[in-house]
Amino acid sequence: MIIFIDDDTQILEVLKDFFSDLYEVKTFDQPWQALRFIEENKGLVEVCVTDYKMPSINGIELAKKIRAVDPNVMIVLMSGFVDFPTVEEHLKSRLIYQFVNKPFVLERMAQTIETASKIYLKKVSIS
Repeated sequence: MIIFIDDDTQILEVLKDFFSDLYEVKTFDQPWQALRFIEENKGLVEVCVTDYKMPSINGIELAKKIRAVDPNVMIVLMSGFVDFPTVEEHLKSRLIYQFVNKPFVLERMAQTIETASKIYLKKVSIS
């Protein structure tokens, strides 16, 4: 399952429409609801794509909370404006798998998610 988290519901609609034919998809415009969903469905979410800049929490802090619940979830961070040194640090530490600039190209996002999903499946088959 792929989940998308963004406070912009139009972006969520586009992502859900595009990816629903390929994956089971859930969208959340409230980060805390997404975190609760992951807690209640541990092992079900393969990839989480989250916006960086949201009103109640940023994507990095949310990624840390998600990883505390399920360390196998692959996290993709997306944003139109972000502090790149911070993102780079979290890419190197593997907190986040990939960073995608907004506006994004859906086909490139699809490639990123497909690769992240394959890595997730490999990780859980080893453990």
